[in-house]
Parts: sequence; structure tokens; C-alpha cells
Amino acid sequence: MIDGTFVKEIAERTATPQQEAFPGGEVVLMAPTGWSLNREPVDRPAPLELSTLTGVADLLRLNVDALDLAELMIHVTDPNALMVVGKLKGKDGRYARHNLATAHAWPNGFKFDTFMSPEAFIIGVNACFVSDTERDELLATVASIRETNAAEMNDDGVSQEIKTARNVAFASRTKVGTVVLRPWRTFREVTQPASEFFVRLRPSEDGELPKIALFEADGGQWKNDAMLAVADWLRNNTTVAVVA
Repeated sequence: MIDGTFVKEIAERTATPQQEAFPGGEVVLMAPTGWSLNREPVDRPAPLELSTLTGVADLLRLNVDALDLAELMIHVTDPNALMVVGKLKGKDGRYARHNLATAHAWPNGFKFDTFMSPEAFIIGVNACFVSDTERDELLATVASIRETNAAEMNDDGVSQEIKTARNVAFASRTKVGTVVLRPWRTFREVTQPASEFFVRLRPSEDGELPKIALFEADGGQWKNDAMLAVADWLRNNTTVAVVA
């Protein structure tokens, strides 16, 4: 006759989770010694990779996954990068935030802090900077140097002056120092922040034209301005929370 004694003995010897009370009234189920709490990782899709702010706005407007937009947030992490993240979820001190999408602006291809030939400098400034009066004046100055042969250079530590001559009968002086320019270095939908740059010239050997370089002179303030501009654009064109 089977009376269930064997089953009862097994049940009594089997370790079972125990409830433990913590200050504040919270009760947590604690696993017995030796139990493994490892779980199969949750399959999370990789975040969508976008390149424009317009793409981010369209993603949230269409909302094809029927997400609760009130639980989403856009985090501007860099002048040319952001993340669309979900609500913080989890318990017992184990929290996670799902990254739904990212966006990265196209990088600026200009080689700052690098001396280059006048021709390479002109091409780079034309391609990588917003067209305005300051940019056009700088290009005209560099072009005038490019069309002559450098004779001598004066440097007072702030600005530089080059005396150029085409022949004995004609000579001119060109002075360069700091300029305010707007490189393309954040998302194209916002106004590019202006920065002050040092223009430096370095004499070349063998009578060649001087090398030219641009050095940032605003201490990185443009990064803060760019991030705030991106955040403002997103607030005006989306309905989710934005932080920068």
C-alpha cells in the first residue's frame, strides 16, 4: 500500500525559496544556497541606425511598433550623436534601459590643427564650412597668397603678415589672425555653431608657398551650443522628452 511517505520525505529534504523581510516592509523571495539564478538573456533587437534628425522625428511620428511615446526619451550624447531610449525597467537593483535607435551626423572631413598647402586648404574650407562672409574673405586671402611667391613673414604671436611679390615692381602684404567660421560639424537640420579659429601660416622650404592651418580657439564652447541646438530642434519636432 502506498501512503505517500516517500514523497513527503523528498519534499521535506528539498530546498525551497524562503521569504525575507527588509526594512520598509519589502519582502523578497531568496533562493536557497546552491541554486543558480542564471537566466537566458532576453533577445533584444539592435537599435535602428539613423543619420538625420528628420529620420528620428519620422521614426517617432510613424511609431510602427506602437510604442508608448510617453515612456521614451531622446538623449543627445554628443554634438553629432543621440539615442532614443526606453523607460528604465527592472527591480531588486537590476535595472536596464533599452536603446531603440541611434543617430549620427556625417563627420566633418576638414583636418584641423594640420598644416596643408593653400590649394588643399581652399578645397577643404569650401567643402566643410558654411558659406558666409567670413569664410569667403578667408578664402580670398588664401587665394591671394596662393597666386604669389612668399618673400617674408612677420609674426607677433596673434596675427601673421606675409609680404608677397610677383616681381620687383609689385609687392603686397596679407595679414591673417583669427576668424569666426561655421564648420559643418553637427546635424544638418540645425544652424551650425560659429567658432573662433586661429589661422596660422608656416613658411615652406625651397621657395614654395607657405602651409596653412586652422586651430580651434573657443575652448570647445561650440559643442555645448550644438547639443542645445539639436535638443531644441527635437523638442520642436517630436513629442517625447529630450535631454542633452
